[in-house]
Amino acid sequence: MQISRSIYSIAQMVDTAAEHGMSARACLAHSGIAPEQLLQLESQVSPQQEFTVIANIVRELQHVPALGLRMAARFHMPVYGVLTFAMCSCATAGDAINLGLSYHELSFTLVEKHQQLVGDDLVFTFDDRHIPAPLRQVVVERDLFALPRVMGEVLGHPMPRRRARFAYPAPPHARRYAELLGFEPEFDAPAHQIFVDAEFRKLPMPQANAATLRHCQAQLQAIVARHKVWSGTAGKVRDMLMRRPAMGADMEEVAAELRMTSRNLRRVLEAENTSFRSLADEVRQTVAEELLGLGKSSVKEVAARLGYREVSSFTNAFKRWTGRAPRDWRSGPPRSAASGGPPDSGSA
Repeated sequence: MQISRSIYSIAQMVDTAAEHGMSARACLAHSGIAPEQLLQLESQVSPQQEFTVIANIVRELQHVPALGLRMAARFHMPVYGVLTFAMCSCATAGDAINLGLSYHELSFTLVEKHQQLVGDDLVFTFDDRHIPAPLRQVVVERDLFALPRVMGEVLGHPMPRRRARFAYPAPPHARRYAELLGFEPEFDAPAHQIFVDAEFRKLPMPQANAATLRHCQAQLQAIVARHKVWSGTAGKVRDMLMRRPAMGADMEEVAAELRMTSRNLRRVLEAENTSFRSLADEVRQTVAEELLGLGKSSVKEVAARLGYREVSSFTNAFKRWTGRAPRDWRSGPPRSAASGGPPDSGSA
């Protein structure tokens, strides 16, 4: 299984493409993502879906210079979600970076990231070998130029970059690289790398809080566990449930859309070690926690969004999923964590 990703990255890229006259529908072609999902921040997508969107944009806007850099300019701190709060709660910048790398599945980047201490430098190496070859330069531009900005916002300090290396030849817009970096980068290098002053790791985080960090880490572990991308029929069912705004689809309706009987669907899901109810609960819990975490919807509104007619029914279901009431979950770390006790690990 793979880890699903927030739709935030795709939404930013679609907005970039719109500036150059490309419609959202054209960006999302063959991705299985509906345009209305771009407004649903709780939506989850697979890396393959994101690659499809990038390929559509690259193919249509190949005449636009520095496309990856234009995408990078739209990325800001909210892209990290709960991970933002966890990193902000760390004691030092180095701890925050280590935490971010340990939960790289929940970040916005598609390149794989590694760090290594080399003398006075902290060297970040970015691996793009798993990215389709025609998309690599755009993805590297997007990720390597967005990442330091986003990390600077999270850490409260700009990352003191010393060198940057790229494994491809200098592009026609190489001057823009130098303008953004503040120095001339190297091209045709052995790897994509950013060199940062290692002393940066020692800087204290202004919002360090051990209790909040423990609470956020419990949330992150739960998110990783739930955001696994199911393959086969289970994956199709999960995607169908996630696309329905009211979350009201029943098993008969889903089975009919998959052109099978509900009995056959039940048997196939059992063979894949899951069930329709488990998938429905997983989707509802994921959406509920995302919406509650954003803080823009009341409990009543979230209940309606999930298809519950009574708030009490939603509250009971949420307690069954997480062990906490929706209002208690949204209020932040439980009292036991705030007082130094063990964090509540029931939700994310």
